[in-house]
Amino acid sequence: MPDAYSWELLLPAIKGALPLGGTLCRTDPGGNPLADTLILGVYPAQTGHRLWQGRRVPVAVERTSFEPTSKSGADLERYYLAPLGLRRDDVFLVDLMPYFFARTARGKKSGRSAWDNLVAHAEATGESCAALPQPLDDDMLAASRNLAGNLERLACYIQMSQASRLLTLGNIPAAFVRGFTKAKKAQPFLYSPPITADVVGKQMEVTHLAHPGILHNASWIEQHRAWLQTAAPW
Repeated sequence: MPDAYSWELLLPAIKGALPLGGTLCRTDPGGNPLADTLILGVYPAQTGHRLWQGRRVPVAVERTSFEPTSKSGADLERYYLAPLGLRRDDVFLVDLMPYFFARTARGKKSGRSAWDNLVAHAEATGESCAALPQPLDDDMLAASRNLAGNLERLACYIQMSQASRLLTLGNIPAAFVRGFTKAKKAQPFLYSPPITADVVGKQMEVTHLAHPGILHNASWIEQHRAWLQTAAPW
């Protein structure tokens, strides 16, 4: 078992400040470590915002993975847990990255993304903010392996769990498990038959599922529903 104390020094429980009195904390696992199923997402979500000069500024983030009050938690319940007949205590929930990233405009109309709003607040008030902008997918994948302490953190969580099977949500966690350096390379394996893989030192049966952010697409939701028909009840 990895030494928890060493990685916790590198990835502290409190990273720094968010605007308007908020705190950027490390997100720890949710659910039940004794559960047979582990779900691996990408990074923690925002759970609260405040209006500042008409802008929605992030001020609170998940302290445990996939909190019910966050969008990621609601999506988890809607697309995965409820259709499979699972409760939160039936799964162990882990994020690939330990800290929240603010979404960027990504080529769309700028000025109102979460990151834009954080930058505007910092420039106007002079207050520091510990949050960073969301990296591109391949950069996020590389960071999951290179961020000091993160592999040890993941090994600590995953090896302490009793799960024998893993569901990954989206290209990045799937690419992480398969050892790819390009996130998009994992996309053809979404909804493919399970594989047995070494996941940071633990042998697990792994199934790659789509990230809920693309399940509005007709072809992806069709694949998702087809998989649920074969998998449910879990």
